Formats: sequence, C-alpha cells, structure tokens
Amino acid sequence: MCLEVLPGYEAWPHQVEALERAVRENIILNLPTGTGKTLVACMLLDWFKAPGYVSVFVVNSRALVTQQAEYLKKHSLNQLAVGDLGPPHPDVVVATGEVVRSALESGQLQAQQLACVVLDEVHYAVGKHPYAEIMALLCHFGASPRLEALEELLSAKVHCPEAKGQKLHRSAKSFGLQEMAALEEKFSRALVNLEMGCALASPYAASNVTCTAGTAAKSAVRSTFGAENWEFQKVLESETPRLRGVLEAIGPAGWYGFVCYALPEVMMAKLQSKLAIMEDEVVKSNLLNAIALVRPFQLALMQGESVKQHITGKCQTLLTLLEQLLRDGEDKILVFVERVSVACCMARLISSRLGVLALHVAGVQGMDGPTRQSNLASFRGETQLLVATSSLEEGLDVPMCRYVIRYDSFNSAKSHVQGGGSCKASRCTGVLLRK
Repeated sequence: MCLEVLPGYEAWPHQVEALERAVRENIILNLPTGTGKTLVACMLLDWFKAPGYVSVFVVNSRALVTQQAEYLKKHSLNQLAVGDLGPPHPDVVVATGEVVRSALESGQLQAQQLACVVLDEVHYAVGKHPYAEIMALLCHFGASPRLEALEELLSAKVHCPEAKGQKLHRSAKSFGLQEMAALEEKFSRALVNLEMGCALASPYAASNVTCTAGTAAKSAVRSTFGAENWEFQKVLESETPRLRGVLEAIGPAGWYGFVCYALPEVMMAKLQSKLAIMEDEVVKSNLLNAIALVRPFQLALMQGESVKQHITGKCQTLLTLLEQLLRDGEDKILVFVERVSVACCMARLISSRLGVLALHVAGVQGMDGPTRQSNLASFRGETQLLVATSSLEEGLDVPMCRYVIRYDSFNSAKSHVQGGGSCKASRCTGVLLRK
C-alpha cells in the first residue's frame, strides 16, 4: 500500500492498521465511539476510486445522508465526487439502505460497477433490513466489491441517581390517571370548538382508570377553508393520542407545549415527508392544502386556556440535576427521550424553568430537515443543552458531550450502545433516570 499519502489524513496508527486490512479483505470495523471509523471509510473510498466504477456509503437514516456526504467532501484527499445516484454516477453515492437496495433491484445501480461498499451501523443487517438485502443482492449478482462495515463499542460510565430521584418524587405533586383523562378531554373539546372546523378529533372516552382515543369526526372543513381535507384529518387523528405520553413523562406542564408546538410540528413534518415522495397530483394537492392548514390550526390552539403547571417527580429530578450540571460548568449536555412529542415539550419546559436555551431534534417523521440541521449546528456551537429522540442514537455527529442523560429506559442492547456512543468526551458521564 502507498503509505506516503497517509500523513495528509492525520490518521492514528489504529486507523492506518484498519485501512491496510480493509484494502486486503472485507472487514467489520468495530471501534469505540470517537476513534475515527468514518475517516477509515473515507481513506478506503479514496483508495478504491477508479474510472468506470462507483462506491456506495450506506447509512440507516435520511438524516445521516447529508452529514456523511459533507464529511467525505471535507476529508477526501483524492477529490472524491460525492452525490446521489445520478446519472451520471459520482465516485461515491451516499444513500440510505432502502435507496441502495431499490437501485440494485431496478438496475439503476449495477452491482458489477461497485468498487467499494461501506455499511454504517452494520448491526442493523439482520432479517429483512435493507442492509441484509443489499448483501444478498450482491451475492446474487456475483459482485465482489470491497465491503467495510462500521460498528462501535460502548465505553461510558453510567450513574443512576436512584435515591435522590425517590426523594424528589415523594415531594412532588401526585398526578394520576383521572387528571390525565381530564386534560385529554379538555384538549378534545378545544379541537371540536375551533371555528376553523378542520374535521377534528372527537372527545375521549374518559374513566377513572383509562382513556382511549376516539375516532376523528369526518366532517367538512368549514368557514375559512371550505372543503374536506382527508390528509389533515388523518395525521391529526394519528398524533392527537400522543398527548398521553407527554402527560405521563412531564405532567400537566407539558400540555401547552404539546398542544401548541409539538403537535403542529410533527403534523407538518409528516405531511411534508409524505409530499416529498408522492407522485399522484391529486394527493399532492391535498397534502399542500393540509400543510397550509397547520399554521392557522396552531394559532387557533394558542388562544386556548392554560392549565396547571405541575410536573412529575421524575421530571423534577431531571430539572434539579440539569440545574446542578449547568451551574458547575459549560459542558455539553444531551438528554435522550423515547417520544418525539416529549422531546419538543421537554426542551421548552427546560428553557422556561431553568432560563437556559434548550433545543430539540427528532427524525424525519418528527421534524423538518432545516430545523433539525439548524438545532444541531447550534448545539455544536454555543447551545449547551439538547433534547433528542433515538435519531441521535444512530450516529448523528454531536459535539464533545460531557453528560448524556437517558430520561426513558432503553429497551435493547443496541439502544444502550448507540446512546452511550454519544459520550465523546474523555470524561463522559451517562445518567439513567429511573421511575
């Protein structure tokens, strides 16, 4: 191998060793987070650049496509042309697994023309996942490009402030199912009473022990808009029941954040995501009309009455911990939550209660791309605190986090590894909050 070019990459010895092996044979590169797996992939793609051939860098989510493409453009020493499937094909295509799988099946991407294939977060390559199907297709077509699979190890200290959390929980105001049911019913009444009449959700059937979502009323859009919009009704019906998760995680103080901010934001993201892939002109027109309804809908909801600002004991534990960490220094803090709707509400609550800017990020189904990129850029810069869903677990580039806090328990070893991978500082502390 031509080692004289390697000093330009400023590669560490273990990265050079990994590259030399990847050039000779297919590998799974398993390294701790922050030790430069992506640079190894970049050097390998540089190495395999050749006229008439194309390489692919496969990622697991659309949110990662732009990030990894920009990384390759910035760090390549072989002037790699990085882009999408074309035509014409660039030197390296960065795309999701589903896009690459579909391109191989349709012939848009010829397996015999592949020089190198990099699979990011390769633990997904099981069952019917596109990663597994890509490898099966390569075998089927008899192709033999160089394969590199990237995976990471977990190396983070975990601390569980159990005793402190229990003490705070006892001192916090109790919040039960009856109160949640009352707030859900209050929201349903607000929807039904809106003058804009966008075929909104019917009231919840509340009881002392449970509350289930009713079926959205399929009435015509009245007054201002004048015609029925099924797309708006459908997304509203699917997202309205998520209020329960916000109330369970935060308490009544999360009600306003969900009604006025989280709900419209997720509705907008889902409608825009569907519009981006829709080809039917009638459906596209209906989606555009639905998108136009979201902002007036949000403004109408903002005129509603307020509710009590109580929070759960667990949420109080989080605020107390954050207040201490923020007081002790300017280290970056990342808070993971399970639900998209909770991320938005939690960030707004932290900002209002602690007087510090807290931003949130979610995946493509929960937030539009420009807002996500803007919030991530701010967190890489001056913003100290970010609330995120699992979209950040899957390899999104975050700054040197000193503290990673899990508000909800993780449900798999994969989630534990991915979340811990966000601990990039040398003295990183992971915190798991228990109920």
